[in-house]
Amino acid sequence: MTPRTPGHARWILPLLLTFFLLAGGAFRASLPFQIATWGAAALTAAGVVSVVKRTRLIARHRQELAAAEAARNEHAWRVAAQLRRDLPDRAPRNTVQV
Repeated sequence: MTPRTPGHARWILPLLLTFFLLAGGAFRASLPFQIATWGAAALTAAGVVSVVKRTRLIARHRQELAAAEAARNEHAWRVAAQLRRDLPDRAPRNTVQV
């Protein structure tokens, strides 16, 4: 089962908080509001980095799954081709002595 793509709540919510704080004039306000604004901006940046890393990991995992499936298909094709070559000769396959 392939992992789901990452959600964007990690960076959208802090980004919206930053916009609301800046629009409300928090940057010109007191020190606690400036700290809250910078904190929300830092959370936004951290969320973006997290989503990018997770997206890359998911892409790599999907490539590995596709490569494994291609290898299984190739093996099945080789087995089917060998069976096709053996059947016209009426060669017994996997006989069991009773």
